Amino acid sequence: FAVDSEPLLRGEHLWSLLSYQFLHGGIIHLVGNLYFLWIIGDNLEDALGPWKYLAAYLFCGVIAALVELLASQVSRGDLLMVGASGSVAGLFGMYLIWFRHASITFMFVVWQKKLKPIWYFAIWAAINIFGLMSEDLSVAYWAHLGGLAAGLLVGVIWKEKVLAHNPLIQMLQRPEARIIR
Repeated sequence: FAVDSEPLLRGEHLWSLLSYQFLHGGIIHLVGNLYFLWIIGDNLEDALGPWKYLAAYLFCGVIAALVELLASQVSRGDLLMVGASGSVAGLFGMYLIWFRHASITFMFVVWQKKLKPIWYFAIWAAINIFGLMSEDLSVAYWAHLGGLAAGLLVGVIWKEKVLAHNPLIQMLQRPEARIIR
């Protein structure tokens, strides 16, 4: 799904920076995003409350779209603007900052392994960087990485406030809170 970027650059159709987050390229795309929201979304919504969670989600999605727009202008490629992957990647960044000692199940076909968020999202980022290097234009890899960067920024900016309002998350920040296997 390619979008003409010229109207966006002229300041037209700015609503599409939000609306693209609710469209998907197929059922697998939708299910993949819902899976990641299921894994980490509830913890973040509990930490932020529903309105701040929605605001952070949409903000990360807008930043993801702007990063993809910039990348498409540099590469003179098509602008890919469909799906919530950039927004979800933003949630990854916040999760990484606030739940660094948590454990996330990494699945590869039928093999499962519990990983710390830093390793889980490092693998995810490496897959996206590999995708960029492969020049696969069917996936908005820049949007994914831009969303992750936006989420990291939100996570750092809101960290003290989130920790102050969530004693359990504050406790989980301590190294002794690590999950022992």
